[in-house]
Amino acid sequence: MPTQQNTKPLSFRAIDYMKPGAMDLSDIGEYRGLRVSCGTAGTKSFYYRLTRSPLTDKLVQKKLGAFPSMPLSDARQDLELLKSIRNSGRCPVTEKRDSELAEQKANWPWRW
Repeated sequence: MPTQQNTKPLSFRAIDYMKPGAMDLSDIGEYRGLRVSCGTAGTKSFYYRLTRSPLTDKLVQKKLGAFPSMPLSDARQDLELLKSIRNSGRCPVTEKRDSELAEQKANWPWRW
């Protein structure tokens, strides 16, 4: 779904008023990369969209959480953390997936 180009930062009110099928909203300034999408059932979710993964060179995005259980301020804090990982040359999306796989292997019940 296309993203609406806005000139104002995201706000609680703008996210709250989103309707199913509405264009995605994106934040500006230091929070660039934070997007909000509203699904067909009305569920609003925060995403961090990386321009390109440093490892795979593909466009990737990571879901941060659902609105309103995750406030906008928490989504922005998570975004800052993920951006710092990205700026250090690592990919937060593949890092999370790799750590989950390693955890599953460590907890696997080896029964023969």
